[in-house]
Amino acid sequence: MSISVRLDDEFVSDIKVHAEAASRSIPKQIEHWAKIGRIAEENPDLPYGFILETLLAQSEVKTIRYPAMPEGQAGRRIDVYETRRFSKALAKLPRDVLAAVEDEIDAIIADPSLGEQKKGDLRFLQVHKFSLNNQLMLIGYSWIENRLELYLLSFGTHENFYLEQKIHRKADLKLIE
Repeated sequence: MSISVRLDDEFVSDIKVHAEAASRSIPKQIEHWAKIGRIAEENPDLPYGFILETLLAQSEVKTIRYPAMPEGQAGRRIDVYETRRFSKALAKLPRDVLAAVEDEIDAIIADPSLGEQKKGDLRFLQVHKFSLNNQLMLIGYSWIENRLELYLLSFGTHENFYLEQKIHRKADLKLIE
C-alpha cells in the first residue's frame, strides 16, 4: 500500500544523504527510520544500538562461499548464510586464526549434526565447540534439513555466549523462519 505524504524540503535533503550512504532508496530510508521509531516507541527501554542490530540481523543475511555438500547428498546444493554479527566476529580475527575457524565451518557443512542441539528456548540452535589456542570457542548455527539451509549465527568464546544467544533469539528465529 502506498500513500502520498508531504515532507519538509530540508528533511527530504537529509533523507537523501542518509539513503545514499546506506545504499537505500529514499522510500526505503523513510521506512527504515519508521521501523526504528516504532520499535523505540514500543520498547523505550531498548538502546538504539540493540534496535539497529536486531533490524540488521533480520534483513542482512549474507550467502557465503561454502557450496559443498555432505557425502551422500552429492548433487544437492546447500545454502549457507551468515548473520552480520557472525561476519563481524570473523572479521576481527587474525588471518591464521580465521583459517582454523573456516576449517571448523567446513566440518559443520560436511556434517551439520556435528554440533550439540540445545534445548528449551534455544532449541533452534546447535553449538559446535572446539579449542583454538588453548581457548574453548563456540560456533552457534541452525541447520534446516528440509530446505538444505545452514545459518551461521554466532561465534565466540564460552563466556557470555549463551546470554548473547538469548538476547538475539527472536531475531534469529525470524531469520530462520
